[in-house]
Amino acid sequence: MLQATYRNYLNAGRDLAGREQPHAPKHQYALYSDYRHPRGWFARLDVAGRDAFYFSASHDERSRPYTLTNIKLGLATRSTTVELWARNLFDVEYSQRGFFFGNEPPDFASKRYTQAGDPRQVGITLRYVWQ
Repeated sequence: MLQATYRNYLNAGRDLAGREQPHAPKHQYALYSDYRHPRGWFARLDVAGRDAFYFSASHDERSRPYTLTNIKLGLATRSTTVELWARNLFDVEYSQRGFFFGNEPPDFASKRYTQAGDPRQVGITLRYVWQ
């Protein structure tokens, strides 16, 4: 468990003492499972998650907790490897960064803006090693 908090910190007149620091979730985890068959078949599953966290010290906007799952399946021979893979397998919508400011006319009211994390990506990788 991470406990990254401010001790004595004023930001634009706001006392942030005791508040968690930005991009420092209390809990994070990562698990994986890897299988390899003697005939070259392989599989890997990765699951990683993080708790909610503040985006910045300049505002009180927070992320939502999220879990991402990646998978890889393939076959490896002496000279060739073929992999089918997917990142963010379940297409989880999550925010990497967050901001809070006025940007839209006519009144420029402060509003939350976020930068989305990568959506699901699927691909095939082919490797050949010249002997």
